[in-house]
Amino acid sequence: MLFCFTIAIIPPLFAFGLVSEQVASRLATPDSYANHVLSQQAEQSKIAIHHRAANWAYDHPVKSLIFGSVAAVGTVFALKGRETHLKFSQRVLHTRVLGQASVLGILVGTMVFHDFMNKRGRYTA
Repeated sequence: MLFCFTIAIIPPLFAFGLVSEQVASRLATPDSYANHVLSQQAEQSKIAIHHRAANWAYDHPVKSLIFGSVAAVGTVFALKGRETHLKFSQRVLHTRVLGQASVLGILVGTMVFHDFMNKRGRYTA
């Protein structure tokens, strides 16, 4: 089962890394990066808040993954903390298992969202 899971996850993860590296290499020169930042600042003031959030998540997929993962694992731990019939070690083990599943779900969701934004483009005013 682990092999099937690996086959399902590794190719999209590779594609996500490849696309991220290609975008980073396009912004490697100081002039292109400065132009990119100036154009983004002009656009951001006219866009709705949920579109700005989507653009931020598109620009910072790793930060989105980290924030979502920390929140998910913290929530799981807090909810498991209420179950007093479990020992502390069992609660930690449950948190680890559910946390790993939620982090993988968030990772896949982030990659799908990044692919969606690649196809549709950034939100603009």
